[in-house]
Amino acid sequence: ALLGDQPSIFGPHVPPEVSRMISVVNKTPLKAVQGLLGHVIEYAKGMDATGDMMDAWAEEGKLPRATTASLFTCLWMIVRGVIRTHARTEKKQEVIQAQLQELGLSGEVAGELARVIQLRRIDLEGSAFDQKLHFPSLEGLSWRVDVTMTTTHLSHVMKPTLLMELRSSDGVVRTFDVSVQKFHELRFHTAKLLKELEEVEANPILKITDK
Repeated sequence: ALLGDQPSIFGPHVPPEVSRMISVVNKTPLKAVQGLLGHVIEYAKGMDATGDMMDAWAEEGKLPRATTASLFTCLWMIVRGVIRTHARTEKKQEVIQAQLQELGLSGEVAGELARVIQLRRIDLEGSAFDQKLHFPSLEGLSWRVDVTMTTTHLSHVMKPTLLMELRSSDGVVRTFDVSVQKFHELRFHTAKLLKELEEVEANPILKITDK
Protein backbone atom coordinates (compact mmCIF):
# COMPACT_ATOMS: atom_id res chain seq x y z
CA ALA A 1 0.00 0.00 0.00
CA LEU A 2 1.13 3.54 -0.69
CA LEU A 3 0.55 4.77 2.86
CA GLY A 4 1.82 1.67 4.68
CA ASP A 5 2.49 2.67 8.28
CA GLN A 6 2.75 6.39 7.54
CA PRO A 7 1.32 8.56 10.35
CA SER A 8 -1.92 10.33 9.52
CA ILE A 9 -1.91 14.10 9.28
CA PHE A 10 -4.14 14.76 12.28
CA GLY A 11 -3.94 11.49 14.18
CA PRO A 12 -7.17 9.78 15.24
CA HIS A 13 -9.20 12.99 15.51
CA VAL A 14 -9.59 15.36 12.55
CA PRO A 15 -10.27 18.94 13.74
CA PRO A 16 -13.89 20.01 13.13
CA GLU A 17 -12.62 23.08 11.27
CA VAL A 18 -11.32 20.62 8.67
CA SER A 19 -13.88 17.79 8.69
CA ARG A 20 -16.91 20.02 8.24
CA MET A 21 -15.30 21.89 5.34
CA ILE A 22 -14.02 18.94 3.25
CA SER A 23 -17.16 18.73 1.13
CA VAL A 24 -17.12 22.51 0.66
CA VAL A 25 -13.50 22.42 -0.51
CA ASN A 26 -14.37 19.70 -3.03
CA LYS A 27 -17.27 21.76 -4.41
CA THR A 28 -15.27 25.00 -4.62
CA PRO A 29 -13.79 25.81 -8.05
CA LEU A 30 -10.15 24.69 -8.18
CA LYS A 31 -9.03 28.17 -9.23
CA ALA A 32 -10.53 29.66 -6.05
CA VAL A 33 -8.87 26.94 -3.94
CA GLN A 34 -5.54 27.64 -5.63
CA GLY A 35 -5.88 31.37 -4.90
CA LEU A 36 -6.66 30.79 -1.24
CA LEU A 37 -3.89 28.22 -0.96
CA GLY A 38 -1.42 30.82 -2.17
CA HIS A 39 -2.58 33.18 0.59
CA VAL A 40 -2.33 30.34 3.13
CA ILE A 41 1.28 29.73 2.13
CA GLU A 42 2.12 33.40 2.60
CA TYR A 43 0.31 33.40 5.94
CA ALA A 44 2.35 30.38 7.02
CA LYS A 45 5.49 32.36 6.19
CA GLY A 46 4.43 35.20 8.52
CA MET A 47 2.05 37.40 6.53
CA ASP A 48 -0.97 38.83 8.35
CA ALA A 49 -4.54 37.86 7.45
CA THR A 50 -6.67 40.89 8.28
CA GLY A 51 -10.40 41.32 7.85
CA ASP A 52 -9.89 43.62 4.88
CA MET A 53 -7.64 41.06 3.23
CA MET A 54 -10.25 38.35 3.78
CA ASP A 55 -12.84 40.56 2.11
CA ALA A 56 -10.51 41.05 -0.85
CA TRP A 57 -9.86 37.31 -1.11
CA ALA A 58 -13.60 36.59 -1.02
CA GLU A 59 -14.14 38.98 -3.91
CA GLU A 60 -11.16 37.53 -5.74
CA GLY A 61 -12.51 33.99 -5.46
CA LYS A 62 -16.15 35.03 -6.00
CA LEU A 63 -17.13 33.36 -2.74
CA PRO A 64 -19.10 34.49 0.33
CA ARG A 65 -16.93 36.10 2.95
CA ALA A 66 -17.83 33.53 5.65
CA THR A 67 -17.08 30.65 3.29
CA THR A 68 -13.74 32.20 2.38
CA ALA A 69 -12.74 32.53 6.04
CA SER A 70 -13.73 28.91 6.78
CA LEU A 71 -11.92 27.62 3.69
CA PHE A 72 -8.83 29.59 4.63
CA THR A 73 -8.84 28.10 8.13
CA CYS A 74 -9.36 24.59 6.76
CA LEU A 75 -6.53 24.87 4.23
CA TRP A 76 -4.22 26.44 6.78
CA MET A 77 -4.78 23.60 9.26
CA ILE A 78 -4.18 21.01 6.53
CA VAL A 79 -0.93 22.66 5.39
CA ARG A 80 0.26 22.98 8.99
CA GLY A 81 -0.68 19.36 9.70
CA VAL A 82 1.27 18.08 6.68
CA ILE A 83 4.35 20.12 7.58
CA ARG A 84 4.28 18.94 11.20
CA THR A 85 3.77 15.31 10.21
CA HIS A 86 6.54 15.24 7.60
CA ALA A 87 8.97 17.80 9.05
CA ARG A 88 12.58 17.07 8.07
CA THR A 89 11.59 14.06 5.97
CA GLU A 90 11.62 13.49 2.23
CA LYS A 91 8.09 12.20 1.72
CA LYS A 92 6.96 11.81 -1.87
CA GLN A 93 4.19 13.95 -3.26
CA GLU A 94 2.13 10.82 -3.90
CA VAL A 95 2.24 9.90 -0.20
CA ILE A 96 1.05 13.34 0.86
CA GLN A 97 -1.71 13.26 -1.77
CA ALA A 98 -2.88 9.85 -0.55
CA GLN A 99 -3.05 11.14 3.03
CA LEU A 100 -5.07 14.16 1.90
CA GLN A 101 -7.47 11.91 0.02
CA GLU A 102 -7.88 9.89 3.21
CA LEU A 103 -9.34 13.06 4.73
CA GLY A 104 -11.99 13.02 2.01
CA LEU A 105 -10.49 15.52 -0.42
CA SER A 106 -10.99 14.81 -4.10
CA GLY A 107 -8.03 13.59 -6.12
CA GLU A 108 -7.85 16.91 -7.97
CA VAL A 109 -7.79 19.07 -4.84
CA ALA A 110 -5.51 16.68 -2.92
CA GLY A 111 -3.09 16.57 -5.84
CA GLU A 112 -2.92 20.37 -6.04
CA LEU A 113 -2.37 20.75 -2.30
CA ALA A 114 0.32 18.06 -2.30
CA ARG A 115 2.06 19.68 -5.28
CA VAL A 116 2.16 23.15 -3.71
CA ILE A 117 3.17 21.88 -0.28
CA GLN A 118 5.98 19.80 -1.76
CA LEU A 119 7.12 22.73 -3.87
CA ARG A 120 7.23 25.12 -0.91
CA ARG A 121 8.15 22.56 1.74
CA ILE A 122 11.57 23.98 2.64
CA ASP A 123 10.21 27.51 3.14
CA LEU A 124 7.24 26.22 5.14
CA GLU A 125 9.39 24.07 7.40
CA GLY A 126 11.76 26.96 8.00
CA SER A 127 8.91 29.30 8.91
CA ALA A 128 7.32 26.69 11.19
CA PHE A 129 10.65 26.21 12.99
CA ASP A 130 11.18 29.98 13.38
CA GLN A 131 7.69 30.39 14.85
CA LYS A 132 8.09 27.57 17.39
CA LEU A 133 8.25 28.34 21.08
CA HIS A 134 11.93 28.25 22.00
CA PHE A 135 13.25 27.85 25.52
CA PRO A 136 16.62 29.21 26.66
CA SER A 137 19.54 26.81 26.40
CA LEU A 138 22.42 26.34 28.82
CA GLU A 139 25.44 28.41 27.79
CA GLY A 140 27.70 28.03 30.79
CA LEU A 141 28.09 26.32 34.16
CA SER A 142 30.62 27.11 36.83
CA TRP A 143 30.97 26.30 40.53
CA ARG A 144 33.18 26.72 43.53
CA VAL A 145 33.38 25.05 46.91
CA ASP A 146 32.67 27.08 50.05
CA VAL A 147 33.39 25.71 53.48
CA THR A 148 31.32 26.80 56.45
CA MET A 149 33.80 27.17 59.31
CA THR A 150 31.48 28.17 62.14
CA THR A 151 27.86 28.99 62.84
CA THR A 152 26.11 30.91 65.60
CA HIS A 153 25.53 27.62 67.37
CA LEU A 154 28.71 25.66 66.63
CA SER A 155 32.28 26.87 66.73
CA HIS A 156 33.73 24.17 64.45
CA VAL A 157 31.62 22.97 61.50
CA MET A 158 33.85 22.56 58.41
CA LYS A 159 30.90 21.77 56.14
CA PRO A 160 31.58 22.11 52.37
CA THR A 161 28.90 23.53 50.06
CA LEU A 162 29.02 24.01 46.32
CA LEU A 163 27.98 27.38 44.93
CA MET A 164 26.81 26.83 41.34
CA GLU A 165 26.18 29.42 38.65
CA LEU A 166 24.14 28.72 35.49
CA ARG A 167 24.17 31.05 32.48
CA SER A 168 21.41 30.63 29.89
CA SER A 169 21.13 31.90 26.32
CA ASP A 170 18.61 34.59 27.32
CA GLY A 171 21.26 36.29 29.46
CA VAL A 172 19.86 35.17 32.80
CA VAL A 173 22.34 34.08 35.48
CA ARG A 174 21.10 31.79 38.25
CA THR A 175 23.10 31.09 41.39
CA PHE A 176 22.26 28.47 44.00
CA ASP A 177 23.81 26.27 46.67
CA VAL A 178 24.15 22.51 46.35
CA SER A 179 25.22 20.09 49.04
CA VAL A 180 28.07 17.71 48.32
CA GLN A 181 25.62 14.79 48.40
CA LYS A 182 23.32 16.39 45.81
CA PHE A 183 26.31 17.27 43.63
CA HIS A 184 27.41 13.63 43.60
CA GLU A 185 23.84 12.61 42.70
CA LEU A 186 23.94 15.08 39.81
CA ARG A 187 27.23 13.60 38.56
CA PHE A 188 25.84 10.07 38.85
CA HIS A 189 22.62 10.78 36.96
CA THR A 190 24.45 12.78 34.27
CA ALA A 191 26.89 9.92 33.67
CA LYS A 192 24.00 7.44 33.61
CA LEU A 193 22.10 9.54 31.05
CA LEU A 194 25.17 9.85 28.80
CA LYS A 195 25.70 6.10 28.95
CA GLU A 196 22.05 5.46 28.01
CA LEU A 197 22.36 7.86 25.07
CA GLU A 198 25.44 6.01 23.86
CA GLU A 199 23.52 2.72 24.04
CA VAL A 200 20.65 4.23 22.04
CA GLU A 201 23.04 5.55 19.38
CA ALA A 202 24.66 2.11 19.15
CA ASN A 203 21.30 0.43 18.54
CA PRO A 204 20.65 0.19 14.76
CA ILE A 205 16.90 0.39 15.32
CA LEU A 206 16.91 3.37 17.70
CA LYS A 207 19.90 5.12 16.16
CA ILE A 208 19.74 8.90 16.63
CA THR A 209 20.15 10.70 13.32
CA ASP A 210 19.91 14.33 12.29
CA LYS A 211 17.88 14.61 9.12
